[in-house]
Amino acid sequence: MKTSISKKILTGVVLSSAIVTVFVTIFQIVQDYKSQINVSYGHFDTLMHINGKALETSLWDLNQHQIDSILSGYLAHNNVDYIELEFDSADGKSKKTVGEQPIDFLNKEYTLTYEKNIIGKVKFLSNKSRIYDYLWGNLLEIILINGIKTLLASFLILFVINLILTKHLIHIDRFFKMIKQDSSLRKRLELKRVGGEKLNGYDELSALVETINEMLNEVRVNQDDLEDKIKVRTVELEEAKIKAEKAAVSKSLFLANMSHEIRTPMNGVNGCANLLLDLSLIHI
Repeated sequence: MKTSISKKILTGVVLSSAIVTVFVTIFQIVQDYKSQINVSYGHFDTLMHINGKALETSLWDLNQHQIDSILSGYLAHNNVDYIELEFDSADGKSKKTVGEQPIDFLNKEYTLTYEKNIIGKVKFLSNKSRIYDYLWGNLLEIILINGIKTLLASFLILFVINLILTKHLIHIDRFFKMIKQDSSLRKRLELKRVGGEKLNGYDELSALVETINEMLNEVRVNQDDLEDKIKVRTVELEEAKIKAEKAAVSKSLFLANMSHEIRTPMNGVNGCANLLLDLSLIHI
């Protein structure tokens, strides 16, 4: 099955673009994933910036009601699923947790201080499923956008290739087919680029056209030289034929004359011999 260069190039461009699209999509997803993680960390930082001092004061005063209220406020945030608080109490190290700890999570820990004294630590955990849901929701949009970009780029590349290459190759092919059908056209036809060099400029196709025209000129010269040699050889053969015919006629005349000249005396000799055979020999 014959396939045009345009289709082959289009296939190559589409496959290459598809591969690039896959890698670009993966890269965008990874970047979105990192961005969402940074957003979650940013939310943690914002929560600590707003209520961090209040939490530290409540821990210093061991105000359990205030601590629970602040932790509940943290947990109400969409990006917070679990909070783990460690602090010093009258009974020593205490630990307080709020929420349900997810299986797959990201977390960030903050040190709590009061008047430059470390009084505890708080850790925020966020379920990564929220990020995965966001990525899956955007995946189809990313693939669709990149796919459209790929198709548009492929057809644009195909149009440009057809403009600067394919139509010129088709023109060259038609030129040689025309010469093949009528060999007499070689003497008067000359290959030219579609649109001329003013439109296309000088490039590899221009060099190819020049080479083809030079080859055609060499063929014309060789053909003319061959025709001249054939004419000269034909004249020589004609002259040789005439000489051979004259020589054959002269030979025939010579043989006819010689035959006549030889037969005449031989007939006399033969007659005399027959007479002598008929006579009786006389012995003296």
